[in-house]
Amino acid sequence: MPAAFASHLLLDVLTHEDPLDEDGRFRPAILALDVFCTTAALLVLARRHGMASGEVVGALAACLPDGEHFVLRGRKQVSLHGLLPHSLWPRVSLSLREQFVIAILAGVGVVALLPRGVAGARSGL
Repeated sequence: MPAAFASHLLLDVLTHEDPLDEDGRFRPAILALDVFCTTAALLVLARRHGMASGEVVGALAACLPDGEHFVLRGRKQVSLHGLLPHSLWPRVSLSLREQFVIAILAGVGVVALLPRGVAGARSGL
């Protein structure tokens, strides 16, 4: 689980859109994209490794820091997640479409770097 949190925090350093605006209101397009990408990734992991696998548990753990956005929504409290570095690179703001394309390319790149036979070893792909 520490690796899951570390991966989430590392990715938060990249400039990205959040599903809540500064006033704590939901941004439907970004929330929908987050839910779609997260659900798709979890379904792929569950299909390949099983629902109770370490891979699925780790992926869910990586999502936990963002839960604070929803728990503290509308409150003026300081969040632990908000104290960590966010959006440091690139200096320009990326559009939602650019973020989606980068996420897809990064996912394909990670799968391409896996040793042959690892990606589909348990599912028979």
